[in-house]
Amino acid sequence: MLRKLSVLSICLWLVLPALAQQPTPSPSPDKRTEQLEDALRKAEAEKRADKWDVEGDHGPTTKVEFDTDEGTWMSCDVSPDGTRIVFDLLGDIYHMPSGGGRAELLSGGVSWESQPRYSPDGKSIAFTSDRDGGDNIWLMDADGKNRRQLTKETLRLVNSPAWTPDSQYVLVRKHFVDQRSLGAGEIWMYHTGGGGTGVQMTEKSSWTANVGEPVIDPQKRFIYFVNSGDFDYNKNVYESIYWIERYDTERGRRGVFVRGAGGSVRPQISPDGKLLAFIRRDRLNTVLYLREIESGREWPIYDGLTRDQQETWSVFGTYPGYGWTPDGKAIVITAKGKFVRVDAQTKAATPIPFTARVSQRVADAVRFPQKVFAERDTTRLHRWPKRHEDRIIYSALGKIYVKQGTAAPRRLLNSNYLEYSPNFSRDGRQITFVTWSDAEKGAVWIADAD
Repeated sequence: MLRKLSVLSICLWLVLPALAQQPTPSPSPDKRTEQLEDALRKAEAEKRADKWDVEGDHGPTTKVEFDTDEGTWMSCDVSPDGTRIVFDLLGDIYHMPSGGGRAELLSGGVSWESQPRYSPDGKSIAFTSDRDGGDNIWLMDADGKNRRQLTKETLRLVNSPAWTPDSQYVLVRKHFVDQRSLGAGEIWMYHTGGGGTGVQMTEKSSWTANVGEPVIDPQKRFIYFVNSGDFDYNKNVYESIYWIERYDTERGRRGVFVRGAGGSVRPQISPDGKLLAFIRRDRLNTVLYLREIESGREWPIYDGLTRDQQETWSVFGTYPGYGWTPDGKAIVITAKGKFVRVDAQTKAATPIPFTARVSQRVADAVRFPQKVFAERDTTRLHRWPKRHEDRIIYSALGKIYVKQGTAAPRRLLNSNYLEYSPNFSRDGRQITFVTWSDAEKGAVWIADAD
């Protein structure tokens, strides 16, 4: 649109002085301003008319409905009064009683919405949504009403919301991309009143440092988040791909807080601020750990989690979000398609059963008819042509052909192999060739020339 406005401004700048030289009276400055404003309004109207509607049907769709009692990669949180659990499922947001049961849809549609988090006062839910065309943070009332957009990024992906204790601000991960598609993360903070551009809390250490998963302690002093350092393929998770850092908002200092073999990801502070829950890889298991913040003592409490994503480039986090119960005695977390309540003292894991009605509009795949083969076709490359008198032998499309005189080429062999590199014997009575198959590998053959 800026390009259109620039061209429009130049045209007006060129045309209006020329009109002033004509016998007809030139428009007054106020008139010129009015004309330019009209042009700007028209350009803005065109932009709105062309805007992509994520919720629209862009072609034929099919409605898919079913009931389920499990899900994949579900983020969840516990309400401040401990009575409800909010979670995402297939890009929609539901809530249910804290003991489990029938889930109720809070926010659905074509948009992909995930990572719901209750505000500490229990009045609102922050979540990630692409309803406006890109990943941004949205807010809604705890009952799903009054949905409104908090961040309005058009280039940077924003996700992983986390509330401050006063319910006035939301911490997020903002994704930046330079020359590689991997990109980097920074922690930003936005006021719930909206309209602001946010406040940068951490600066990316490099263009491939995957920083994210923020959370702040109840005293509003320390912000915890994960960092992966510079990305590289085939990293060894047991050498700590990820670690947890802590940013001191009072002193402006940032440093490593939890690091160890198996990585340290998805931090979550207990309501009293004394314990830090986090996730670590222990051999082949993904394990929920606790760390006593004051002493640094660490211990595992549950090893039945879903596989974490530390080896991947996890823009949305290395593990789904989870939450403490308000009394600080247990953690509600997703594990292998279900929800469990893990007691922080006894380590006992209690299943939280649920059922949810899924209703999705699925766009039909765009397909075009493809011509797989033809009875007769023209090859573009003949390989290993050899001649003996009026016969020419060659390989094309993995098969051996012979052409004699003016007759049409014909397949020489009737094999199921790929056939290559044919050649005549000196007297022309025999040929040699090689074949290949994935099952039998390669072979050299001799056959009569017919």
